[in-house]
Amino acid sequence: MVPHLRSLDGNQLNRLSLITENLARKVDAIYIPTDPILLAKENLVRVLNTCSRFKVPIIAVDDASVELGALMALHCDFREIGKQAAPMAVRILKGTKPKDVPSEIPLSHRLTVNLRTAKQLGITVNPHFLSLTRRVVE
Repeated sequence: MVPHLRSLDGNQLNRLSLITENLARKVDAIYIPTDPILLAKENLVRVLNTCSRFKVPIIAVDDASVELGALMALHCDFREIGKQAAPMAVRILKGTKPKDVPSEIPLSHRLTVNLRTAKQLGITVNPHFLSLTRRVVE
């Protein structure tokens, strides 16, 4: 089971470590989506420290989270998204109604893995999996 932590209100934020601890006791991993509150360094470090005590890996959406100790991040390449969106913007600027421009999913993704965290969690990372990474943090 891999639940995700959602954005917290002010009252819940004061209890972030307790909420995380209760969740970590019940799950195999936690996914943290793009969220400015949860990804704020101070809050993310609290979540990472709590999960580390329970050997629960964190899966995040950015390299910075992996550098701080998340096990991995699978995230979009925002530069590539910009390149992908450019032709859509050109169509709109040339008069196509936005509703007539089909949406697209990102075609490019990045995988970042923290080997130090994997070792601390007792996770052996398959060499083939590592070959798929864009970046490895050691």
